[in-house]
Amino acid sequence: MKRSLLFLLALFCVGLLIRAQDFPGSSDHLLFPRMKGFTIVEYDVTEPATYRFVDKDGTEMIVSGRMLYYYYESDTDMAPSKILDAVSAKARSLTDRFCNHDGDKICMIIQQENVEVWADLSAGDFYYTLRIIERAEVDQEVTAESISADLDGKGETVLYIRFSYRGDEIQPYSLPAIEALAALLKATPALKIEIEGHTDSEGADLENRKISLDRATAVAAELVKAGIDRERLTCTGLGESAPIADIESAEGKALNRRIVISKK
Repeated sequence: MKRSLLFLLALFCVGLLIRAQDFPGSSDHLLFPRMKGFTIVEYDVTEPATYRFVDKDGTEMIVSGRMLYYYYESDTDMAPSKILDAVSAKARSLTDRFCNHDGDKICMIIQQENVEVWADLSAGDFYYTLRIIERAEVDQEVTAESISADLDGKGETVLYIRFSYRGDEIQPYSLPAIEALAALLKATPALKIEIEGHTDSEGADLENRKISLDRATAVAAELVKAGIDRERLTCTGLGESAPIADIESAEGKALNRRIVISKK
């Protein structure tokens, strides 16, 4: 009888040990440290992938990139709001861009160097799921001198300005590139330029043409704020019609989302 009890106890302990092990090959995302007592039960990485994020107004935003999926589980019931607060604390400290936030769900966008991270975090009483899309961007450093050299040598230069998703709000990360362009224009009063907007292939063609023109116009507005005469700037939007890289891959899409500056 004693041996039987010991055997059952050993099986129980082995079961607990197996249950406590994370899904093979999985690891926590650096922006979302796990809550104590939770185990990764399911894990998957898909690339390329798309995911539908929904903002607080119910608007769908279809984002593509590298997708990581996590399903965490615990043996202890816990309030979903407490799970959300604990798991998202680090990420929330790095952004003020939220597309949704309620009692059992939070969606946010975090800029990490040349990767824009979209995260959808949902929680229940004993579990939470985390879906992350890592949207690649082109990392670029430009100066007034490098822009000038491109314009003199090639007649144009490419700027990878980061905007809000399918919008024309310039992200702070990209302001130094526009400041460099403004410095060149101030130093060269006779220089007039065309600002040409380009998008990737996501979305409808007509919508992309509008987005690309709006983005070119937003760059022009930022230059005017810096003291550049609007008469020196012409804006054009070509949408997805002139790709320079693969239109399907995340890296190619990042290269195709661009602003081209040329001499008039």
